[in-house]
Amino acid sequence: FFEVEKYPELTFKSTRIEQAGDGFRAIGTFTMKGVSKTIAIPFKVRGPVTDGFGYTRAGVEADLQINRQDYGIKY
Repeated sequence: FFEVEKYPELTFKSTRIEQAGDGFRAIGTFTMKGVSKTIAIPFKVRGPVTDGFGYTRAGVEADLQINRQDYGIKY
């Protein structure tokens, strides 16, 4: 139902980052199956930590749910 030959990518292009409570949110354009919508993705920064090789690493943790029907994906 994704029609991957016609729509091979899902994309998110952020336009800004905002502080939100104890974390942040990335605001931007999410495109799926040719439909683009502005969404906010909440995330938290994790780290920094030192890995086993002595390098400093950091990451982000995000959780997002979208309604596939908003993007024309139906059974």
